[in-house]
Amino acid sequence: NRAEGSVIQGTIQNDPTISIPVPVIPEIPNGTQLPPVPAIPQTPSIDKPNFNFNPFGSAFSVLGSAILFAAFAMLLVLFLRPQMDLVAGTAVSNPLVAGGVGLLAIPATFILGVILILTIIGPVVLVIAFFAAWLFGIVSIGAEVGERFTHAVGQDWTPPLTAGFGTFLLVLLVQGVAVIPCIGWLVPFVLGLIGLGAVVLTVFSRYNTRKAVVPVTPPVEPLPPAS
Repeated sequence: NRAEGSVIQGTIQNDPTISIPVPVIPEIPNGTQLPPVPAIPQTPSIDKPNFNFNPFGSAFSVLGSAILFAAFAMLLVLFLRPQMDLVAGTAVSNPLVAGGVGLLAIPATFILGVILILTIIGPVVLVIAFFAAWLFGIVSIGAEVGERFTHAVGQDWTPPLTAGFGTFLLVLLVQGVAVIPCIGWLVPFVLGLIGLGAVVLTVFSRYNTRKAVVPVTPPVEPLPPAS
């Protein structure tokens, strides 16, 4: 269909079979093979130090421990005051020896517990005796602290009050130092070793003393001559 006034230049062909060649699209050349991207290693996570320190909780824990130890010392001094004095004297006079004996008592208790494991009840009794000796040594040293404190301030308190106050003061100081990270545990550990060793030395010394006592036979008076 030709519009009026249109101008056509060139050749006009009315042929339904005419075909328009489609241009050939050239193939895209293969690009240079790039090496695979290496996997990026994961950065190791550095754990941040956990400074989870609760001063109020630590203060209440230290105060509670001191009160419990003081109450236990006041109870023991009512029944075992001579034994506590002996243990405290041993710990004060020979702290290095007592600490060494206490340190040796730990593996000795473990070995003896392994030997007695067949008896079932033997290790349980041994563990109870170990912790009882450890606790008795600490309260004995605390009672000695109370005695020296009362003498220093010129007071004359009753034995239960003296032992309770001295033990409270000692445990409060030691547990307060134990709150220090990394090295704080060393002070209560050394105190426990000295107390434990003092108990062991006192028990063995009393045993040897009793064993060495020889009963003395009174001299036999001569019979009067028969009349």
